[in-house]
Amino acid sequence: MKMLFVGGKRFNLLATFAVAVLTTSLGLTTARASFTSVTTDSFEVNAASTWSFSHSGTGGGWLESLGEYSRTGNWDAYIYTSSGWSSVGRTVNMGWYPGSAAVEIYLRPYGNNVKVNLEVIDPSNWTYIALKTVTLANSYTYQYVATDWFTVNRPNVFVRVSVLASGTGASSGVDVDDLTVINSAPPR
Repeated sequence: MKMLFVGGKRFNLLATFAVAVLTTSLGLTTARASFTSVTTDSFEVNAASTWSFSHSGTGGGWLESLGEYSRTGNWDAYIYTSSGWSSVGRTVNMGWYPGSAAVEIYLRPYGNNVKVNLEVIDPSNWTYIALKTVTLANSYTYQYVATDWFTVNRPNVFVRVSVLASGTGASSGVDVDDLTVINSAPPR
């Protein structure tokens, strides 16, 4: 076994080499910080100035403050349609990028088999970054919906929930509450 003397101290080269090989083979590396931000919105603070409604066809939406329809707190949004679609959405600052993110929200359907899109949109060209389409049962209880993880390549995105017409002429609607956006930047 060879010995190395550095600054009056003796090091065992074989032992140092073995630790380096073991550390690398186990996938252990020096810890590097990653950053995660979480944006939440339960419609409780300035919802009228943060969220916007739009629709195509027959439908609409509004903010509700009664508390009886919200999942948490007193406020939620309600959107409905009988032809086309209706939506509620807001801009979310992603904090840092590039990275990855996911969007979560709670929806309570009204009507049978209500089809809903959870959309993450690039506001510079109005194209989808992420899209989750779900059909919600007629349970009148809040249900958790989330996008898959997607790549963040811009400082902000537009998050939107759209209820889609059933095609039968019957009205469909959802209560929308408790948005969470998780944004994770890789180690630098």
